[in-house]
Amino acid sequence: MKDSKRRGTLHRSFTDVIFSVYEQSCEASLYKNPKRFWKYVKDHTYQRSDAIQLLYNGELLTKPEAVANMFAEHFQSFYEHSANCSSSSYDCCDACIDGNSDSPLQVSNDDVLEAIRMLKSNFGSGLDGIPSFILKGCSEILSPVLVELFNRSLLTGRFPESWKSSIVVPIYKRGPVTDVKNYRPISLLPTVSKIFEKCVWKKLYFFLKSKLSDSQHGFMRGRSVETNLMSFLQCWPRY
Repeated sequence: MKDSKRRGTLHRSFTDVIFSVYEQSCEASLYKNPKRFWKYVKDHTYQRSDAIQLLYNGELLTKPEAVANMFAEHFQSFYEHSANCSSSSYDCCDACIDGNSDSPLQVSNDDVLEAIRMLKSNFGSGLDGIPSFILKGCSEILSPVLVELFNRSLLTGRFPESWKSSIVVPIYKRGPVTDVKNYRPISLLPTVSKIFEKCVWKKLYFFLKSKLSDSQHGFMRGRSVETNLMSFLQCWPRY
């Protein structure tokens, strides 16, 4: 009995020490990793609940299906479906593709492996149900298959419908938690779709970068409003 109490006391003491070290680590990371620090603060100051409840015409909706439908209706109100988006729009893609396997817009095995390495392991999966850590752990085996899929998509000008579908998750911003307007949507895309996007982005970025003026600052990596103003101030005294 005494041994059991002693083990319990030692366990609690050990747990307290570990937690104290963790708190000190979070505090020390304020400057180097502020995201980790503020996550700790949020976890210990806000009441968290997985069950979202919303007010609708004075009635509190608690059933998950009713809440999901309200979110869907609210988020959909900001989206306008273009009448021009149809299967006929593929014609313009076909006109730009010569069917040659030596098409300049192709991805290599190295491109895919690099894109997979850039994925964050803690990212959740989309409708495909494949978390990023699975693809990262099996990248050497899966990359040749993904290369074949991606290049076929580029050569035919077709993007699989399943890669477009996403899980929409409401993220609370501020204000009353029962007001649907106080949430913003984020889309969890299939992991394969994100890899494809990274590969194509890299190809297009380096191609378009050489075509853009050196005075371009908007939507450029490493450039901003500040760099634009600095360039302007350097040129100003000349005129």
